[in-house]
Amino acid sequence: MRYIRLRSLLTIIPLITILTITGTTTPAEAEPADAYPRIWATTAPAYQPLSATAPVDTNSVAIVKNIKRYGIEQYGVPARDLPSMNLAIRKFSNPLWTARNTDPSYDIRFHDCQKKGYTPSQFKKLKGVHIPARAVQSAGTDGQLAVFNADTGRYVDLWQAYKKKNKWYACWGGSIASTYQSNGTFPAPTGVSASGVALEPYTVKVAELRAGRIDHVIGMHVPPQVIDSYVSKPATRTDGRLPRTGNTISEGQYLRLPANLDIDSLNLHPVAKTIAKAAQKYGFMVVDGSGGINLTLENASTFAKDPYPELFGDAESYNVMWGGLHGKYAAFPFDKLQVIKRNYVPKPKVTIKVTDQGKSSFGFKATGAPSGARLVVTWWRKGGTHLSTANATTWWSGQQTGYRHAQAKLISAKGKTLVKSPVVRRR
Repeated sequence: MRYIRLRSLLTIIPLITILTITGTTTPAEAEPADAYPRIWATTAPAYQPLSATAPVDTNSVAIVKNIKRYGIEQYGVPARDLPSMNLAIRKFSNPLWTARNTDPSYDIRFHDCQKKGYTPSQFKKLKGVHIPARAVQSAGTDGQLAVFNADTGRYVDLWQAYKKKNKWYACWGGSIASTYQSNGTFPAPTGVSASGVALEPYTVKVAELRAGRIDHVIGMHVPPQVIDSYVSKPATRTDGRLPRTGNTISEGQYLRLPANLDIDSLNLHPVAKTIAKAAQKYGFMVVDGSGGINLTLENASTFAKDPYPELFGDAESYNVMWGGLHGKYAAFPFDKLQVIKRNYVPKPKVTIKVTDQGKSSFGFKATGAPSGARLVVTWWRKGGTHLSTANATTWWSGQQTGYRHAQAKLISAKGKTLVKSPVVRRR
């Protein structure tokens, strides 16, 4: 817990013999590249946009009002009816470090900050952790950091971590063997956040603020006076202690700005506007408790030069969401937030993309595929003969001599066709 100060059927087209072999695909809407690399499975909850009709909790108004009440009491501005909405960039924020196998390797040692009298079992998995030499933990009592090994996909979160005499210590943490196969949650009771979700996917990155687009759910920390003991998916645990009532919220639960809200018309600070658009598309998720209301940004210590003065302008981290120091911008529309029903998690959008269009080969990759799904690739050649090949994975690349058309479809474990790819044609 953190206490923070301010802060179709396929249509076969007759083959036409021409000298040049070319390839085309059915037109598809192009999506912009991610502002920051995605390291988690495509099915990870953090990456799923909310439906415009996501179910709103029947007690939404009361819950928002209650959160706002304590947000005003804890570092807010009562005279302006503004709850705290701090952007944590130094203390209690998340340093996101990328490691390589060439970086020093450490067996994380247990620091018994909570007087347990024993070493928690997860420390058996916190061995051989590569950490960059310049890595530091966040300032403040949490002393947290996240390390992603780009060579192996391993991910580690540490809490109350520190380095002493070339050894790394931590009071708590967790390790995920491969982010590429993970939905971004730790098995209870491991991990750093009280909700059990990994720090990285819910952290606002500097590159995202510079691009003006955040492509994921944002983690929100709210006062403990509003968190009940219920665990809402995708959270795996909670530090909430209150009984569930009509004005409490659960860790793992979403809040969002209405899908029909015209954010461009609100005259928000550029950073607040970027956050608001993400809150509308992806939502906030309650991931932990804190003093006041806080959103966690990438820690300034991971940069050679602090990037936030340029991004915030004449505003400070604690008042960006209020519109800055001089009322140049409007405040974030907190009262318009909607609380989504407990255990609602957006379903991944299932797609197949063409990844290879070589003269004699094709490639297909499925994203958002449920467990047990497989790709079936069908090939055609002149005369209408065809050949189908199945693959147990969600990625396929290769060739079939003499075949010039191909299409992939994703089949569920129960045999249902979930989606078809564009048709790749060779003429």
